[in-house]
Amino acid sequence: YLGTRLFLYPTLQAVFEVDLFCTWNLSDAFAITPVVNYNSFNKINAGLALNLQAGENIMLMAGSSYLNRMFSAGASAGSGGFIKLVYIR
Repeated sequence: YLGTRLFLYPTLQAVFEVDLFCTWNLSDAFAITPVVNYNSFNKINAGLALNLQAGENIMLMAGSSYLNRMFSAGASAGSGGFIKLVYIR
């Protein structure tokens, strides 16, 4: 599926950011999501997120550094990445 997200930050330097993403479910347990992000500093960042359904109630998510960027006009797109463990009720 294809989706968009808009985040508004009226009290931060970066007033807004928009994500455009497309998720492909490669199997019942695995999905891949490329993301393009644009923010009010006229920066375009791209990243990749992976979801793995590790059990009925457990999801493991990992992604590239676009989600680690700082809200500063001089900041780079980020470094490293993220890993998130989600419990689903």
